[in-house]
Amino acid sequence: MKFNTAIISLSALFMASVTTAAMTDDPKKIDTCVMPGVVAWTFDDGPGPYNQQLLDILKKKEVKVTFYMLGQMIDQDVGQAASLKKILEHGHMLASHTYSHNNLDKMTVDEMKKEISTTAETMFKHSGV
Repeated sequence: MKFNTAIISLSALFMASVTTAAMTDDPKKIDTCVMPGVVAWTFDDGPGPYNQQLLDILKKKEVKVTFYMLGQMIDQDVGQAASLKKILEHGHMLASHTYSHNNLDKMTVDEMKKEISTTAETMFKHSGV
């Protein structure tokens, strides 16, 4: 499959052969790679103004990705917040990239918890999941 360079220019592209999340008993959570040898493709720091164009390209190319969202970006624009449901409708995954993208290494535990929980609440509010 050829990848359109426009996709790559829209966001940071990170590839890995295996993705791992926190271990859980929830069947909706991913905690192991079930297809060794595949590539995990992520787009970070969204949502952004090119979401619909990106979704259209990904659909045409039959590619599924994970969108790492910033809570702050979701809260700044109602139109962008609506893109969370569209992303899920297209079969992609949503993930948290914290609320403000500040350096977690320089935060207290309470500040980190707030970054994570605020983003989770914001994402749930606009996506329903």
